[in-house]
This record gives sequence, structure tokens and C-alpha cells, in this order.
Amino acid sequence: MSREVFKKALDTWGKDVQLNMLQEECAELIAAVNHLRRGRATEAEVCAEIADVQIMLDQMKLVFSSEDIEGIYNFKVSILKGRLK
Repeated sequence: MSREVFKKALDTWGKDVQLNMLQEECAELIAAVNHLRRGRATEAEVCAEIADVQIMLDQMKLVFSSEDIEGIYNFKVSILKGRLK
């Protein structure tokens, strides 16, 4: 169901607008994390911003190659795993 919603959002507003929205949501997450560290935001507020960014990232998987993203993601997780050993 989410995939259909994301596809409709992209069809309605277009790639460029949704890329702008991704930037905006990332900026809001950064601000929320900064506010949390200063005691001016709650973990719930940060979680809400994480959810917004995740929604936009899921939309971007429809814009860009989700297979490429998945491959790069797995590669980077393996690098992290190696660093933790």
C-alpha cells in the first residue's frame, strides 16, 4: 500500500518537488537532533522527523534504482561490520 501512496505523491508533485521535500525533511531532522542535544526537543519529536525522512527516502527508491541503492547499502553495512571487529 505504501508504494502506491509514494508513487501517487511522485506523480502528483513530481520528482523535483519531492527532492526539495527530501532536503527539507533532512534539515528538519538535523534541527530536531540539535534541539534534542540542547534539551529543547523530545525523543518523540526526533522520531517524527526520522519517520518523515524515511517516507521521503522510500519515495526516492522509486525515483532512483532501488537495486543500486540496496547494493550500495549492503556494501556500506559490510564496511561498518568490518570496522566493528
